[in-house]
Amino acid sequence: MENCGWVRAIRDYDPRESDELVLKNGDRIWVDWNQEPDQGWYQGQLGESFGLFHENCIEVVEQQEEYQQEENYNEENYNEKEKEKEKEKEEEEYSQNSEKVKKEPWDILIKNLGLKPFNSNQSQRQITKKKFEVLTKVVGNLRKNFVEIEKNTQIYDKQIDKFRKELHNNQNYLDQIHNLLDSNK
Repeated sequence: MENCGWVRAIRDYDPRESDELVLKNGDRIWVDWNQEPDQGWYQGQLGESFGLFHENCIEVVEQQEEYQQEENYNEENYNEKEKEKEKEKEEEEYSQNSEKVKKEPWDILIKNLGLKPFNSNQSQRQITKKKFEVLTKVVGNLRKNFVEIEKNTQIYDKQIDKFRKELHNNQNYLDQIHNLLDSNK
């Protein structure tokens, strides 16, 4: 097999990890075959995204040159994206080591809820407990919002009933006027 080539996704795949590609059935992925798969996982490029995908999600495309011309991909482009991905990974590791941690969704949520942030010395169990605490607080806030919405809905329902009664009374009044006018003819 060639050093690089095309594969096609044969099913949809939603990633479970941040370094995996989102695949839709029929997607074409550029692959470097020189890299040994890690337990069936290959690295490849899909559009502007670079990441991992599993071999059970793809089939090899025989007409690689046609796809190469169509999408203007080549081995240099693939290697360039791979180098960028490695550089980003190194920068992220450096930033974590130098206490310049990027804000993850959990961190943002914790800050917005006024809770203490994760500590790099916490165990996985402590982090899981903190995430549970965050979710519990979020659910509590959602319940409060739901109760408020329910109260507002009841108020609006009462107002709508009041308007309906007024409309009905006005309709009766108009009917009476119409009857009077008809009787005067």
